Amino acid sequence: MKRRVSLLLTHLTERFRAVTTVLVNRNLRRLEIAWAAFNVAEYAFVIALGVLAFDRGGAAAVGLMALIRTLPAMAAGPLLAVLTDRLPRQHMVTASLAGRALASAGLFVAVGAGSPIGVVYLLAALDAATATSFWPAHTALLPELSRSREELAASNAVSSIVENGGFLVGPLGAAVVFVTLDTAAVFVIGSGVFVVGAVLAATISTDRITARTARHRVKVDLLDGWKALRASRGPSLVVGLWTIEALLLGAIDVFTVVVAIDLLGLGDSGAGFLGAVNGAGGVIGAIAMTTFSRGNPFARYLGIGLLLMGLGLLLAGLWPVLAAVLAGFLLVGIAGGQIDIAAQTLLQRTVGEGHLGRVLGIYEGLYWGSLGIGALLAGWLVSATSIETGVIGSGAALVLVAILARARLRSIDGSVEVPDARFDLLRSNTIFGLLPVPTLEHLARRAERVEIESGTVVIHQDGEGDQVYLIEQGAAAVEVDGLPIADLGPNDVFGEIAPLRHLPRTATVRSTANTTLLVLDGEELAAAVASHTSSATTADAMVAGRLAGIGRARRGRGHG
Repeated sequence: MKRRVSLLLTHLTERFRAVTTVLVNRNLRRLEIAWAAFNVAEYAFVIALGVLAFDRGGAAAVGLMALIRTLPAMAAGPLLAVLTDRLPRQHMVTASLAGRALASAGLFVAVGAGSPIGVVYLLAALDAATATSFWPAHTALLPELSRSREELAASNAVSSIVENGGFLVGPLGAAVVFVTLDTAAVFVIGSGVFVVGAVLAATISTDRITARTARHRVKVDLLDGWKALRASRGPSLVVGLWTIEALLLGAIDVFTVVVAIDLLGLGDSGAGFLGAVNGAGGVIGAIAMTTFSRGNPFARYLGIGLLLMGLGLLLAGLWPVLAAVLAGFLLVGIAGGQIDIAAQTLLQRTVGEGHLGRVLGIYEGLYWGSLGIGALLAGWLVSATSIETGVIGSGAALVLVAILARARLRSIDGSVEVPDARFDLLRSNTIFGLLPVPTLEHLARRAERVEIESGTVVIHQDGEGDQVYLIEQGAAAVEVDGLPIADLGPNDVFGEIAPLRHLPRTATVRSTANTTLLVLDGEELAAAVASHTSSATTADAMVAGRLAGIGRARRGRGHG
């Protein structure tokens, strides 16, 4: 028993250290604070806009407000995501926060002046459309700024904790503002929060090299994002299930307001407090994922999260008393924190870095559209039947989806697993070590392990080929014009000059012992290296040094 407790404490300590590395990393720290500003204001807005709509037209109006707000965002998400892959992502984060600061200031003026509800709808739609560029850029930035797999996993966990913390603080803050000030004050306070986030985001720096593209390429870029999503069943299934969860989140936005006000009689502030319970659950779920998840079965965690969210809704609908509703909404939040970390990590690990922003943007558009549709359907269902029926039906549907997706989710975990030894071997090599974690995982996953006997010629001088080789075990000799110039051993790489410089093979390499090689695709490596300043600089220096060594050897033997 003591040994188990000791192992658990050791595991918890390791997890805590991993999370603290995020706070030590200057760029990650500033990005997460900006993300916190985004979420606190966002979830306060959801409650404030829901209360405004409910006061004007009941549950159906809440659903209509959500739909009007989310449809423009659904269209804007994929379009802005093209820029996420083509411009510095930290600039996209800054622009999103600045745009939201302006829109929320407009909402403050409109609500405070008693403007027609149509004006509020318009400004709410503008705010949501501006918001869509933040999350894809933020999520695609995390692999760029993380220095290890552990730090990336911790970054995703911290992001989920921050998001759900916003879901806790935002509604709670809105409830306090409702009591002490008025609804309009939520928007002016939110505007100030967005400004703080924008200032911090503007100071983030990365070494990613952005690709410039002509205007007529935008349509092609959008299609490339869809092609990247459809290229593998894993990402498409993850996006599909995550979109279904978004549909339920839209419904939950409505349920939060109508359950608090109509079913439990808690008043306007009760909607804020019930939303805060959901957010508290999200924080718990994210911390639990960080603390207790072992290995990489993220697809399995995604399925379990969907099941738990459905069960939470069933609990709240079947027993509509305060204790059961609070427990149900807490469970929904716990499941949401788990789903977010699992789905986000899976997309980062299965989608190529060059397409990640666009794929995330496609999901962002689906997310906002699903929020609106889910809210509209929930409002209609509650009006046509009852609050309890709407909540129970939504929960039962999600449980069914989780059960049906179980087998396919299991297959994803097997396809994304990367042996630690292989990843560590690549990570410790100079030419690979500076690449972002998901890019390195992708290369490691695609690498072929080959065993060869002593004396085998791996590449021929002046021959063609774009494969790159990394020695796992064994030894090899490099020959130029038939004469040896260098010996290679474990963790040495060769064959990189041809794909990086688009040249024929510059030397012959033959094994001098029984050798195990990792064989990588040279075109993929060249594209990955060219996308990041540090990696490109290191690779160029290595290639230049080797070419210079070949030149010196030839001159020394009279071949120059």
